[in-house]
Amino acid sequence: MSFLPAVKLWIWVSVLASLAGWTLSAFGQLTLVGYLAFAVVAAAILFALREKLDLQFCSGTRRTKKFSRRFRRGFPLMFAALALLVFLGGAIYPPTNHTGLSYRIPRVLQWLDAHGWFWIHTPNYRMNNRACGIEWLSAPLLLFTKSDRGLFLLNFFPFLLMPGLLFSTLTRLGVRARVAWPWMWLLPTGYVFLLQAGSAGNDAFPAVYALAAVDFAARAWTSRRPSDLWYSLLAVMLLNGAKASNLPLTLPWLVLVVPLLPVLRKNLLVTAAMVLVAAAVSFLPTAMLNIHYLGDWSGLNIERADSSCSSPLA
Repeated sequence: MSFLPAVKLWIWVSVLASLAGWTLSAFGQLTLVGYLAFAVVAAAILFALREKLDLQFCSGTRRTKKFSRRFRRGFPLMFAALALLVFLGGAIYPPTNHTGLSYRIPRVLQWLDAHGWFWIHTPNYRMNNRACGIEWLSAPLLLFTKSDRGLFLLNFFPFLLMPGLLFSTLTRLGVRARVAWPWMWLLPTGYVFLLQAGSAGNDAFPAVYALAAVDFAARAWTSRRPSDLWYSLLAVMLLNGAKASNLPLTLPWLVLVVPLLPVLRKNLLVTAAMVLVAAAVSFLPTAMLNIHYLGDWSGLNIERADSSCSSPLA
């Protein structure tokens, strides 16, 4: 299987996790039965739309052999060795990430206990006003496994996707392949990416959403397929749904996407549905709740007296 089906799979896992979290919370059904029912409905819808969404996953012996030969070379071999060490570290040791233990895992446990999201009365304001991307990914893992030991996989799987996405993104933006090839293996071993790849942190994993958003937008310039723009839209909304501080990264994405908007006329109905789904998995639900409880979309007014922004557009 090439990296692209794996990227699409991760995007849909992320999308469905957020949709399930907010939807089940609205009905007070953030439970094991609720997740199973949601999974059945979601699988049926995706199967019905598999052609429009370009969800045909395929693999072959030739691709498998090519994949195995790649790791006989120096840079890929070193990346594979680091990935193995990261996996072993995540599997052997429990999570120790400060923000994960201080508010992100606790807020998910509170929601699961209450069968839905709710505003938690606590001095730790971060349990309420922060984006919920990795929390909604964590919720089914904590619910089904009754353990936090598998949470590192939410960072590890995106880490494995970075080389392929980096090469594709760089070459589509004009970088020569022989230059992009070593960097696709080197960049993921940067300090934050490598150290959080086996942790319960949430700083590094959104990088895959940023790369996917640009990569699918660049693909759409060539393919002119609405599905590429849909994936790009979902990815960029997942990006700011993971951390509100990622919002400025939407700007370079807009440069690529705005000229391609006429492509979406080919299927306005699915496009409208994708826009609604993208809004639901973005920071928008949290922003609306922050306005309701705090009177400030960012939620920063509860954190510091000098945090208000006089010119949000700037």
